[in-house]
Amino acid sequence: MKCKFCEQELEEGIFLCPSCGGDNAPAPEEVPEETSAELTETEPVEQEQSLGEGAAETLPETPAEENAPEISLEQPVEKPKAKLWQIILGIVASVVLLAALAIVLLYAFGVDLRPRPNDINKKDVYTVEEDDKAAKAGSKVVATVNGKELTNGALQIYYKMMIADFVTNNSSYLSYMNLDYTKPLADQPCYYDETLSWEQYFINAAIETWYNYQLVYMSSTEAGYVPSEEIRASLDSLPKQLEEMAKEEKFETAEAFVNDRFGPGTSLEDYLAYCRAYYIGAEYINMEPSAEDIEKYYQEHEEMFKEEKIDKTSGNMVNVRHILLEPQGGVEDEETETVTYTDAQWEACLKEAQALLQQWKDADATEESFAALANEHSADGGSNTTGGLYTGITSTTSFVEPFLNWCMDESRKVGDTGIVKSEFGYHIMFFAHSQEQWRYYAKTYLISDRATTLIDAAKEKWEMEINFKNILLPPLELV
Repeated sequence: MKCKFCEQELEEGIFLCPSCGGDNAPAPEEVPEETSAELTETEPVEQEQSLGEGAAETLPETPAEENAPEISLEQPVEKPKAKLWQIILGIVASVVLLAALAIVLLYAFGVDLRPRPNDINKKDVYTVEEDDKAAKAGSKVVATVNGKELTNGALQIYYKMMIADFVTNNSSYLSYMNLDYTKPLADQPCYYDETLSWEQYFINAAIETWYNYQLVYMSSTEAGYVPSEEIRASLDSLPKQLEEMAKEEKFETAEAFVNDRFGPGTSLEDYLAYCRAYYIGAEYINMEPSAEDIEKYYQEHEEMFKEEKIDKTSGNMVNVRHILLEPQGGVEDEETETVTYTDAQWEACLKEAQALLQQWKDADATEESFAALANEHSADGGSNTTGGLYTGITSTTSFVEPFLNWCMDESRKVGDTGIVKSEFGYHIMFFAHSQEQWRYYAKTYLISDRATTLIDAAKEKWEMEINFKNILLPPLELV
């Protein structure tokens, strides 16, 4: 069996991938495996150092953003990405801040996407063809918890974001799941529960996600938690950034922009409230455990970790950013679909890589600026919208050898840079992070258990009420 996220071979009965951390536990019916592209090995050209320096019987699910499919370093294939994600990720100023928050998506903890006993089945279709009907229903209250209200307009944000995230993370399996998001979801039975339509499933998931966001947000407020200066600054800058984005998209106001992207009846304040709950809650729930707590958690669950082939000898797990530059020109062999480049074309590509690396060094030479260059210049379609970032790399990750060797060099320090040659081009490398695998997993699952405990306690304190009759959704458009 292979990991469905990174194609790493897994031992029989092992569902947690030791390479990428992906949870491969079977769904109601196992999704068919895909074969990975064959990787070949070439030599590194240059390596340069600079800049100095939950308890359960089985391991809990690794947070969704940590489960992003890893790079195969093959010729980049453009994957469908919903602009809805690009909106929320693009408007926050600090890429490094987002990378830190990416450890947890709140709905990865405590959200049971299976429907609770409720009245969602009493209405077969929640989508209306007329936008004005959905717009008029924008202020109707769909759910309440402790005085906080989820309106029909705000629900559209959670609903669309849930679907956009699901489509992005499961793009290879949508046809197997019989999900076609270009057609009415109310007409398609849910893969996970055939008593529900996909529309009902995602409405449930959206409402449960809102509920969990509110529970964590309210818990943070009750605990007197003060968000970091970075979070406060990012949230304060959102209205201005949305106005700028609206102008670029030819909208008169940010309100009109949000309304267009998320649906009629959705307001700017709905979106700002979504961001406040998301980022403040994520930071609160992600608070770093102490080294002592991590060690204690590992010791208490050592046998569980060993069953998953994780112990203190498992080596490091690293994060890197890279910018892939491809040689230009070349002759393609139509039979083998390979491209051959001349020495001069390779040399020109290397000089381009050296010049771009020097440009970065001559400027502020930060990880954030490197990420910006990756988004602008990298030919790797799998990472050129995330600052060239790949996380959770280990010695067994299925990357081409020169790329992997550079990443796993034991002398590597945070901030190291270098240029590596592979069959796909030259990779300008930035070493972002390294930690021991056992420590990473112990910390991640400790945070997971802590979050689950927090949410369970909050659910005991604050119950949610839902009024499905007030839900009126416009036709789905993932633009």
